[in-house]
Amino acid sequence: MTAEVDWHARLVGTELPPGTLRVEPYEDRLARDALGGDRAEGDLLHPSWILNGALRGAGHDVAGLIELFGASWDDGVLFGEARIEQVEPLRASVDYAITGTVLDVERRNGRRVRCFDVVTYEMRVERDDRVFARVRNRIVIPRQVAE
Repeated sequence: MTAEVDWHARLVGTELPPGTLRVEPYEDRLARDALGGDRAEGDLLHPSWILNGALRGAGHDVAGLIELFGASWDDGVLFGEARIEQVEPLRASVDYAITGTVLDVERRNGRRVRCFDVVTYEMRVERDDRVFARVRNRIVIPRQVAE
């Protein structure tokens, strides 16, 4: 097994640094205004808080996440796709835990970018040992390869 393949295998299953999320009602009102959304129903947060909140509440910033994957913004990293699942609605003024796991790392070759990795990771919005939402992201990381 090459060192690179070994690195990929070790990365899968890595737990991301945990964090916390709390969204106050005024923040939700601002987000709804910016998005052109309807007024809140009670203390329910706008569904966009699933993705935004998972990123905001993570125990790392996006640059730190990319660094964990052996890259930096200067490498031309791209967000590939996101899959958002809401299990239960999120509520304002509630503390949630944000956890995450690296699910897959796949080496690919393309026409425009000769060699790149697609890293799939999942972030969960949790409280009291219950998952309220999941966000599965893919990040595309161009790699330099030796000729």
